[in-house]
Amino acid sequence: MVPRLRSHPTSPSLYPLKSSAKFFRLVLPSPPICRADRGEVVGILLVCKEWCNVALNTPRLWANLDLRIRNPTTDYEDIAVWFSRAKGVPKSLDVHRGVELTKACSCAQNSSAKCQFNDPTLAKLMAVGPALARFRIFFDSPMCFPTFMSAITALNNQPDSRPWDKLLSLTLGISLQGISARQNIFQHLPPNLTTFHLHLRPQDVPVHFEIPRTILNRLKEFSISCSWDGPYLLGPLQHCVNAETISIECGARLPKQSWTMGHPKFPPNVSPSNPITLPKVRTLTIKMQSRTAPPRFLPLLHFPNLVDLRVRVPGHDTQSRRELYDLFHAFKLLAPSSASPMLRSLTIFHHPYVYELNKQALFDVLAGLPSLTHLTLEDIEFDTHSFLNLHRELRKQPDEPKLLPCLEHLELIHPGGDLFDLESVFDFAKSRRKHRVYADRVKFQEDPDSLKKITIRRWFDHLGKLDLVYRTSPSIQQLKDSFGVVVEKF
Repeated sequence: MVPRLRSHPTSPSLYPLKSSAKFFRLVLPSPPICRADRGEVVGILLVCKEWCNVALNTPRLWANLDLRIRNPTTDYEDIAVWFSRAKGVPKSLDVHRGVELTKACSCAQNSSAKCQFNDPTLAKLMAVGPALARFRIFFDSPMCFPTFMSAITALNNQPDSRPWDKLLSLTLGISLQGISARQNIFQHLPPNLTTFHLHLRPQDVPVHFEIPRTILNRLKEFSISCSWDGPYLLGPLQHCVNAETISIECGARLPKQSWTMGHPKFPPNVSPSNPITLPKVRTLTIKMQSRTAPPRFLPLLHFPNLVDLRVRVPGHDTQSRRELYDLFHAFKLLAPSSASPMLRSLTIFHHPYVYELNKQALFDVLAGLPSLTHLTLEDIEFDTHSFLNLHRELRKQPDEPKLLPCLEHLELIHPGGDLFDLESVFDFAKSRRKHRVYADRVKFQEDPDSLKKITIRRWFDHLGKLDLVYRTSPSIQQLKDSFGVVVEKF
């Protein structure tokens, strides 16, 4: 339950207490605040009158809740009072079932069983409760969502006055297993959404689904996650004409024959030579769930104004595989005639484990992206010394263009592995500008390079090798004094 709150009269002379407010921000957990952490927030009110006043006048403390459906249910009035203290700060609510995650809702196996999401407090919150900006909920079966909406409608059948219909951001997890093509379970989506994150639960057989076109047309941000790759993904994506941020996560649980142009769910007149164009997308995230061929929908999408691309590479690689290059090649990002001239930032990541990336594939990808100004490698291991040698060979050829000629910032997050050598990274920065070293002086043969910053964010270094190099390497000071490159470590 949400702990009941003790009120104290506010005193303008005591607010703001900036040091206390800063203390709260440092020690309290990040939102959303779960049931266990809510007691800590309430405890602040009981320390003294001054702390109580600061807490009550720090709306951010009360704007985000993590709610678990329990029996007995959480009291609605407690939640309403909690959110009232957020004042004008946009409010968000995350909802979870209060049982083991391995146990599905009863209605997933028996449609006549009582659905655990038919919760009176939750229904009241979304029917007549305080206005919410963001809502996050994961259902177990297709039946949970209609049951949830029926409970809301029973309390308030006037869509214009319900918090549900005023939501701007929705994260929805749902299973489509067993749903028929005639069941349009997405017809109840809030009409004013600008952000929609859809998580389809893993299943072996993909199911066609339709999201109202009017909803998709309004979205500024859309993400979809599923365990398969198929033409079903193109259906909603083709209508995201105003989206500026898109994220796609998929697996490969689909036969190749489903990608024939004659597939009934394949958008008409769409082909690699006539792809779906999404002109407003500036940030795109592609997440592959397993080591497979590149997703087959990529050649059928075109993002002419793409600025920021983020790619999650799958599984554990070997030096003989070139999955990263194959992905970019399929995406037509490496061809000069079709690559986005706007692309400035590239992030390649794989977590929670370090991924060994083929150095030649990485080099070939970067060679095909001359407009990049920011490169981030997160949880990525590659042979930095061999990569440096590839770059040195390139620099010996006068007619070859420089690798990443516009690069300004190189960011390495959680680098690791036996193949990662920090000195080779520093030498790469130096080799970007031809020079000779005479005693302690550096004489340059080229104009200043665009690279100005190298950022290293360390995760775990059990041997302390990175810290040792950072403390003792003469390259760091030389980069700063002579090459104008600052090395930052966090």
